[in-house]
Amino acid sequence: MNAPTMRNASHQPELFFGRFCLRPVERLLLDEGEPLALGSRAFDLLLTLVDRSGQVVGRDELLKSVWPTTVVEETSLRFHISALRKVLGDGRNGARYITNVAGRGYSFVAPIRHSTEPLQTVKPDPVKGSKCTARETRYVFAPRPLPSRLTPVVGRDDSVATISSLLSQRRLVTIVGSGGVGKTTVALEVAKRLVESYADGVHLVDLSDFSDQADVHRALADAIGVEANAGSCAGTSIHDLWSGICMTLHSRRLLLVIDNCEHLIDAVARLTESVLRVAPGVSILATSREALDAESEWVHRLPPLSISGTDAPASPAAALMFSGIQLFVSRADAHSNEIVLTQDTLREVVELCRLLDGNPLALELAAIRVSSLGVKGLVARADDFAELLSRGRRTAHRRHSSLMESLEWSYGLLAETEQIVFRRLSVLRGDFDLRCAFEIVRFGFEENLDSPPLDESSVVDALMKLVTKSLIVRDASVASASYRLQNTTRGFARHKLVECGESRTAQYAHALYAMRRMERVSAASAKDPTQAELKRLQPDVSAAIEWASSADGNTALAIDLSDALECLNARRPVERRPIPQPTKVAPEEADYLRPWPATVGAG
Repeated sequence: MNAPTMRNASHQPELFFGRFCLRPVERLLLDEGEPLALGSRAFDLLLTLVDRSGQVVGRDELLKSVWPTTVVEETSLRFHISALRKVLGDGRNGARYITNVAGRGYSFVAPIRHSTEPLQTVKPDPVKGSKCTARETRYVFAPRPLPSRLTPVVGRDDSVATISSLLSQRRLVTIVGSGGVGKTTVALEVAKRLVESYADGVHLVDLSDFSDQADVHRALADAIGVEANAGSCAGTSIHDLWSGICMTLHSRRLLLVIDNCEHLIDAVARLTESVLRVAPGVSILATSREALDAESEWVHRLPPLSISGTDAPASPAAALMFSGIQLFVSRADAHSNEIVLTQDTLREVVELCRLLDGNPLALELAAIRVSSLGVKGLVARADDFAELLSRGRRTAHRRHSSLMESLEWSYGLLAETEQIVFRRLSVLRGDFDLRCAFEIVRFGFEENLDSPPLDESSVVDALMKLVTKSLIVRDASVASASYRLQNTTRGFARHKLVECGESRTAQYAHALYAMRRMERVSAASAKDPTQAELKRLQPDVSAAIEWASSADGNTALAIDLSDALECLNARRPVERRPIPQPTKVAPEEADYLRPWPATVGAG
């Protein structure tokens, strides 16, 4: 049955869609007031499709409607549909009027306004005092094509397939992951795969250049072509934009890809819920560094690219089976005249990819530096990664132009307590639990009245938020709560620690923590720690000894740390010794050279 609003459309005096005016009785199609030359068969096809707007009209029905007394081949139908699309400019600049529904027929998909219906006008904003011209405005559905990718996508087939499947069952899916992990790349690849599944296409809403919560509505309106025609108000209120969005989306079947949501997360969460309620045919794929926490949201956490295990692959061919190594090698080859992956360089390439945590942005930026530093040079400067990988593509958005910019963006969105916890935990090299986090973070803050309170609950809350914002990783493979910073993230956090003048305090806290951890391992292991326990201790103990042995450290503490490690390796109990008085100590450290409570965060 025909849709009620479209019955007898051929008898309407005027119908408007896009920039066109259709006058069925006069058999005229006007383009901004100018009549178009349109053959009689193409015009009859247009009338039939407009009369059934929003519905799929079968090929047989179209043939009977346009050629009621003549038997014609289906090729004639295709020819006249093609001619009609050409006249309408269908497909140019994102405009869509007639779609081909495979195996079923054709459908007219542009919104239509009857001459008997009021125009959707833009009201003046009383706050801004903007003035409208006399001409009324209407909203136009003018979608834009998705951006094309210039390089192949590496290692994301499984994620693309999973998310594509999810969108067939869920209307709101959010891709969550750290900066540079490839959320936008995967989202656009999913959109490319699903574009034929949505009658009204896929539309990208890029929020990267918007900074105000109110801008979210404007970004969506712009992406789907909801805009006032010439002669409208200089400023459009959110209420009017939302009215236009509702009018445009409520009867459509499309996918919205909302990219870069983290800095406008509250507004995006509210908007997605509202859109899903008023537009039952719309699905949303969002990307963010944290979940929207919106109703009906399904979160897909995007992992880093795959890197080999602890042992290096046996050959370059075996190494290239891992997507992280494959991406690095392909980008390095593009920037260097030398062959990057050989049997001689295999171990260094794998180590570098591990140090970069399989992060696609970090791998691409490192590949740019291979020609000047070489793979060995990059590995040797692992502690300076954040600064080292500070140059990327000139044309990339600021947040993706370098690893430093990407992390700076995330850091700027953190609350003050979250920034403090993030900076101070950068001294840790291995996994840590809640008790460790509290011991490191609280050191030196109890006497600082200018700092926010750092009790156990505030530290734990900040840590949890850093996990949700993809800045700290929780190891889900173990039953207890175990956390770590990725190497690239840790390098940036260390940079911020030095910048804020907290480096020595945090390093001293870390050295004391390393001593206590060795004591606890010795006691808990009945004087016989396992190799696995010693291996987990090694990165933090080595870093603590290195700092304590430096000019800024404490020689006595360095000796005690070395002795304790020797005892563990020799399977001798670590004897508890008085915590050494440092030769140089900041005033706030003085009261902390005493035993700390062991009941914090059982983890």
